[in-house]
Amino acid sequence: MLRHLLLVRQPSALRAISEAEALEALTTEERLLQPKHILVETAQFNDAIAQGDWSGQDSYFREKAALIRAAADALGEVTIHYLGLAEVSHMLALGAHVGNERVVMTHDHLGEVGPWTWPETAVTVKLKTIGMENLKVTVTACGLAVVRISISGNVNDEDVRSMLGDATLADVTITHADVVPARNLIRSSADVDVVRKAFISAYGALLNARPGIDIIHLFVAAPPSVCFAIGQELVLRNGKPVQTYRYRPGVGDAPAQQPAILLSTAAEEPLLLPLTPDEIKIAGHVRNELWRRALDEIERYVANKETDGKAKGLWYSSFVYGEAITRAAPFPNLPTLPNILPRHVEIDPESFEGDFGFEDSGHNRWRLNDRLLVGLSRAANGSDDHIRMLIRLFLLHEYVHLFHSIGKHTAAEVGKFGNCLEHIDYTADTYALLHQLDMTRYVDQSLTQFERMRVFLVDQIDLAIKSFWAFDADARNEWQVRRIRRYLNWYWRQAQISHASTPEAIAMLFTRQPRLEIGGLYHIARGRRVLACLDKLDTTTHLELGIVMENEKLFRLSDGPNTNLRELIASFQRGEHSKIQQFFRAVYDTAMGQGSAVQPLLTGVSKII
Repeated sequence: MLRHLLLVRQPSALRAISEAEALEALTTEERLLQPKHILVETAQFNDAIAQGDWSGQDSYFREKAALIRAAADALGEVTIHYLGLAEVSHMLALGAHVGNERVVMTHDHLGEVGPWTWPETAVTVKLKTIGMENLKVTVTACGLAVVRISISGNVNDEDVRSMLGDATLADVTITHADVVPARNLIRSSADVDVVRKAFISAYGALLNARPGIDIIHLFVAAPPSVCFAIGQELVLRNGKPVQTYRYRPGVGDAPAQQPAILLSTAAEEPLLLPLTPDEIKIAGHVRNELWRRALDEIERYVANKETDGKAKGLWYSSFVYGEAITRAAPFPNLPTLPNILPRHVEIDPESFEGDFGFEDSGHNRWRLNDRLLVGLSRAANGSDDHIRMLIRLFLLHEYVHLFHSIGKHTAAEVGKFGNCLEHIDYTADTYALLHQLDMTRYVDQSLTQFERMRVFLVDQIDLAIKSFWAFDADARNEWQVRRIRRYLNWYWRQAQISHASTPEAIAMLFTRQPRLEIGGLYHIARGRRVLACLDKLDTTTHLELGIVMENEKLFRLSDGPNTNLRELIASFQRGEHSKIQQFFRAVYDTAMGQGSAVQPLLTGVSKII
């Protein structure tokens, strides 16, 4: 008897696959169950593919495959269905990372008896494998091999040779035995299994007979069901790297077959390895004890403000150092905390599939990922007090995002507004930091002393930046440009605040978002986002750091003995927080030594709203 269903949809850029039509592929018995849906969205890569850029995409499919495997494991007795319309390489990649440990029911959109229903149940195809006779003799030389899957179309020899030449260790083709390859010849799941078995046989013979293969070049002309099934049978961990291809004929002088995703073991994802028992224990402690305490502390803080009659007015007017902050007026249109704080918030005891989620429509419930909680614990060096502070910064940041109109039901595709998000994140960070200062002064009276306050804010910024790394632990070579600038903003502000001499100077630093940029990075557009590839540099220029100083003048910095920009980029790739911090200390000293306005100009400051 069926217990659970998992429906995996991988649409194309041109056609969506709705949950409703996916249900049409199910049997009558299966439709009685409540399925779990996983959407593998690929439209985000359209712009990059148009530029011939496939870098970074494999990691996305590894991540989605891990979610599919985790969901299947959690459901236990589960039937998995796959419906795909995406790029061949995308479907191969997803199949490869899902693996063949679980049976996956594949479907094609034939439309004869239903959008995703197979018109036949028995085998309707007969295949042949060309080139197997050459694998009867073992060859130990190193080189490349070719595998062609010609099911819905021919993989032409001319196209392959134009890419690879004639120096191949083997060239194997799986195709129809008695008909010319054409669309809609795969008419049943049994047909898919016939192609799968033919590939398993050829793939195994190839690996055995050609142990010196450096790379397998895989050319596939087949329907989505076959692409996913072929991908499942690629044994990347113990096998050879597999270069996939995209077929697009008639595009200028470019070859019809263009290299796409390279599938290999090289991009192992450490964050997706199973958590250790100790890490699971840490995640449980943070979720069940520290997160609960942080929620209660914020609610108690707001309740005290309301009791004392200090919950109205500007959001910062009742703060410690309120006069200096009010004169500076950082983002005065943000709401007071009592007006946005969710009350009686619960915490889901189970690990969340994404990083986190807040259900604010009738539930007021946080859903948290175990790996994220472990990352936050590491960012705070395992100190319960620091973890609680970090959670409070996180909560305050996210709560003001609800005011920003960025919540569960309004966040769809918000990432395409990079400049807007960069500003909004800075306002939310400022909101969180100044609230943290005001909350802490109730238990630490020494914060009324300026020097102690300055050190506290520097430490809180340090904690916040370390928490950024918990979200970007696997960024490595590819970063959203706006994410890089968020780091630059706060590393620079930390250096400035650590040298500020008055409360007014610090307050003024919070009133506007910094403007910093590393010029000379190699940028690509991927979907709706602009990414910086840190392992590539724009060879048409040289690296420079640009900063708009406090007098609105542009400060430009090239490589120097203490400000090595290439080493800064390498530190981002390696996640070296302390080295980046030291870089910006050196930048501050360099700019100050050249007479730049590294601190706010306080003459005539009077900005009370």
